[in-house]
Amino acid sequence: MPSFNELLTFEYESAYDLSVKRSFSIPKIYSANGDLKKRWYMYFSFATPKTKN
Repeated sequence: MPSFNELLTFEYESAYDLSVKRSFSIPKIYSANGDLKKRWYMYFSFATPKTKN
């Protein structure tokens, strides 16, 4: 079983490995600059497993 430090090191290295293309984007929130009278939403994208598009 890997140690805690080994897990953190692996996660850090893989987070910045640009050679691996992710099949999803990081979710982001549109908050309308805090205006509660406007619509807020979350957006993200992902690739389908078969086509990778």
